[in-house]
Amino acid sequence: MRRLQSLFGNTLYLPVVLALVMTAVLLAGGQTWAGLGNQELLSFQSPLSTPRPTPTPTPLPRAKTLKVVAIEPVKNGPYRNILWSPDGKKALISKQYTQYLLLPEKDVHAESLPPGFVPGLYTGLGDLWLLDLTTGKERRLAEKVGRYAWSPDSTQVAYLAPTGAEGIAGALYVLDIPSGKTKRVAPVDFLGSDYTPQWLPTGEIVYVRDGRLWSIQATGKQEKALPGFRFYNYRVGVEAGKPGYLDDPDAPVGFHFSPDGKRVAYKTHRQNYRAISYRLWLADADGSNAKLITEQAEGGYYEWSPDSQWLVFDTFRDVDDPTVDQHDPGLSGLWVVRADGSDVHPLHRTDGWRWILSPTWSPDSSMVVFIQAGPFTEEGNNDRELWVANVLERGTATPLPGFKQDKGVTRCVWWSPDGRYLFTFSDTLLAEGDRFEYRYESYRLILATE
Repeated sequence: MRRLQSLFGNTLYLPVVLALVMTAVLLAGGQTWAGLGNQELLSFQSPLSTPRPTPTPTPLPRAKTLKVVAIEPVKNGPYRNILWSPDGKKALISKQYTQYLLLPEKDVHAESLPPGFVPGLYTGLGDLWLLDLTTGKERRLAEKVGRYAWSPDSTQVAYLAPTGAEGIAGALYVLDIPSGKTKRVAPVDFLGSDYTPQWLPTGEIVYVRDGRLWSIQATGKQEKALPGFRFYNYRVGVEAGKPGYLDDPDAPVGFHFSPDGKRVAYKTHRQNYRAISYRLWLADADGSNAKLITEQAEGGYYEWSPDSQWLVFDTFRDVDDPTVDQHDPGLSGLWVVRADGSDVHPLHRTDGWRWILSPTWSPDSSMVVFIQAGPFTEEGNNDRELWVANVLERGTATPLPGFKQDKGVTRCVWWSPDGRYLFTFSDTLLAEGDRFEYRYESYRLILATE
């Protein structure tokens, strides 16, 4: 507690989610993970001929009532992103973002794109800082990077960065925290947030290149392609003067391994839905024993709990609404499912064109805090509220007491490793005559239970 108090005591508007959505629309092709057969892909797998039994998780105790007792500005903010280290002593933060062009309008074959796709796709690049929670000191690590991940022992950082002025060519880098040395490890496809590098408990870093999934050690050795993991091959197709979009609705779109490395969540397209919608799957780490959770995932958020027992995700309407194709999805929801695919239940439902953003897990995996955004007004604004849900209680999420809505438009929320604080990133639109600009701010919310 003192570490965080000393850091934030007195005292991230992410790029529009269109970039994430359109990236997901672009990426398709190849075999589904559910059909990998008896291939052994990762070193920690058990043989697929004898499926690994899933132990029954120990029920969580009922969470206490949570409330905000104070709100303070972050001293060195704003922080647009926060990623805590596994040991809880450090954090990776981003303070500034710039736009980066992934898919230029030139040299794009119309027949190679999904119906309705418009060339000219951007994502965000951020600076990368190391925040020491013991001393409160910050150290800049890199200038313009994409997504990043901690090593299991909290001593190294893997991050992706583009290697050109535009396009999807990129590289995987590993930075050693004690020495400050950075090593370029492997070429990658630089894509977007669904393709974050993931550092597994085995020491393997997983990433995408040429539309396939690869793993490598931090030393740059033992690189191997994971057979059957096929996303797309846009760059190779365009360079050969041929369409690069491979139309396979069963191809994975993004992937999230559980913290213990035993399970994986991934999405595939649901092409018969007239709006953008995804199928959400859970499987063993090698893709075997896949189970369909819903055909109506929004695709914006799906996150594992710290104990690897639960996955939280958002949906258009309900997970099994048979009428979703007949109307606008004016109802959305936040759901959880156990790691074995059982006990799928809602935490919260919204209607009236409200939607759910940035769900974040409590460190003990018992609660989820999220943002509920209201419908837009004629002025282009919308209300943002923080809500809290107990994982074991169905549909009983409530507004977080003590949270004031006078701190700009809240975009993101993170839970501190000790469970005592929430951190938010917000923006405020400032208008002076015909000139408009945003003021960005970060806040620390001090929590208490009763």
